Amino acid sequence: MVDSRQYNRSTGTPPAPAELASRWKQLVDRAIEARCSMTLIIHAWVSGVDDSRFAAIRDVLTYARGRPGLEFCTAGEQAARV
Repeated sequence: MVDSRQYNRSTGTPPAPAELASRWKQLVDRAIEARCSMTLIIHAWVSGVDDSRFAAIRDVLTYARGRPGLEFCTAGEQAARV
């Protein structure tokens, strides 16, 4: 779940922000079901460039925060656990 890989594709048309948000919310649900970790990488120079992209990220994070069974942590905290 890396925004730059989705929006800055070298081939094909990049997804609309709402489409990307929908895909990522599905991945959040899959990670919860599988009880596995996932990483979301958001770049200011990619997802912060316009209101629709920023809104898509906010949508995904708001959705994830409302899902039971999901814990947020930093990469450093996750590394310390393993």
